[in-house]
Amino acid sequence: MTAPPFDILFTDEASRVLEDLLQPQYKSKRTKAQKALRLLRDVGPSHPGLNSHRYESLVGPNGTAVWGILHRESNARSMADLVGLRTRS
Repeated sequence: MTAPPFDILFTDEASRVLEDLLQPQYKSKRTKAQKALRLLRDVGPSHPGLNSHRYESLVGPNGTAVWGILHRESNARSMADLVGLRTRS
């Protein structure tokens, strides 16, 4: 990945999850997700607040870096599983 900003590409599942977070009972989770997505878009996956790490042993399409994001809730699906990044042209 090069310098930000990035475009975030959402899978269908990610879109459904984000739509579910619009419900009032998920306000706290929605706020956290919005912050994480803002950091991902504006700074990139290397931001320390995202608790991410670059996989040295994996290479994505066209030689792009592959990142993993650690999350606190062991049963939660990581946003890293649900989104992709592309450098904004």
